[in-house]
Amino acid sequence: MTESPKTRDGATATPKGCGAGGINLALALPHPPILVAGIGSHADHALAHASIVACREAADCAVGAAPELVVIATPHGRLLADCFLVASGARASGDWTSFGRDPERYELSHDEEFVSALLAETSRAGVPCVARADAQLDHGVMVPLHFLLGAGLDQENCRFVRVSVSHLDTSAHFRLGACIQAVARGLGRRAVFVASGDLSHRLKEDGPYGFAPEGPLFDASVTEALASGDLARLRGYSSDFRSKAGECGLNSLVIMSGVFEGSVVDARLYSYECPWGVGYGVARFLRGAARVGAARPEAEEGHAETTRPEAEKGHAEEHPEASASQPRPGLPVRLALASLRHYLQCGELPTPHTPSLASLITESLTSSLAAERELATSLASQQAGVFVSFKKHGELRGCIGTIAPACSSVIHEICRNAVSAGTEDPRFMPVQASEL
Repeated sequence: MTESPKTRDGATATPKGCGAGGINLALALPHPPILVAGIGSHADHALAHASIVACREAADCAVGAAPELVVIATPHGRLLADCFLVASGARASGDWTSFGRDPERYELSHDEEFVSALLAETSRAGVPCVARADAQLDHGVMVPLHFLLGAGLDQENCRFVRVSVSHLDTSAHFRLGACIQAVARGLGRRAVFVASGDLSHRLKEDGPYGFAPEGPLFDASVTEALASGDLARLRGYSSDFRSKAGECGLNSLVIMSGVFEGSVVDARLYSYECPWGVGYGVARFLRGAARVGAARPEAEEGHAETTRPEAEKGHAEEHPEASASQPRPGLPVRLALASLRHYLQCGELPTPHTPSLASLITESLTSSLAAERELATSLASQQAGVFVSFKKHGELRGCIGTIAPACSSVIHEICRNAVSAGTEDPRFMPVQASEL
């Protein structure tokens, strides 16, 4: 029996039962040209070291799967309002001349049979899609290609399909991904999908696009989804929230979520950083493998012996029947509890990027309740002093707060003061993890 190929991080690239054809492996890769040697300086590369190392590791993983096709979704191709554009023609090329580097030319061959089949499949599925000759590679393709070639991709035996995102809605991008997977399976292509894109561009006041409170929230939420493999959550953000966050890569990721629709996904987030006020996330996804480390107990389990300060409701025991009989705490209380729990379990101060908190924030931002969404947005965009109180069996267990804001948002203020209330109130011994 032939053994399924292994990626270089040891995972199976073509899981048992999936066959050799289809897209079983995908990467989420950022595309800042500054990551490329000769464009970014040594100082630049020191600042973005985690992203560069992660891109190399992800590329090694893809090359280890021995793909015969790489499908790349880019937000920097020809962007059309009412349909998707797939690059056609036999070959395409590009270089870094416009970025001030001596020409290093990249060339690739398109899979023309796949392009034709994709047009037919999208037509049947009602997804607007056209093919146009485009021999010029954009940097959304060239940066991922740079790392793939550096990892030793066999270009003689690997062809490419380049897909540009569009102004169509999230549903259309998702359905395009499903079409891409259907064609890859139908043609028996052993393929890798690359979702090219940066995250928020509004993470620092001194960054090129300034700061917006939605920026850190967006990145915390998306990276939590990437780390957990919960790709369906990528389709839950409003256009207003996305616009304020200033992102460019979500549509590529949504296409990827359509590629893996109906499959269990084993996800690995290699890195996340924002050295220049733009978020760069690097991740790998395997279809059909057992999910590893995807549970989020902090966001899902009941709370033990904790009072809801704003309602003075007593406490909920850690049993399903007791939790079901109590009103659910509001977002501020859930954030406070998750913050203290994270600090006691991990020994580090939580931030809105901390996975357990990011999960709660995402849940509220994508809630079906308008009031919940508005509250989360307000907490993220406003500054205010916050007092956090913990009670045990109705008795005060700790209370510390700030009259004036000391953090960039109310959410961050809650994170900070929850830890202080639980561990620094001089009237009480620090709260122990066993008490939560």
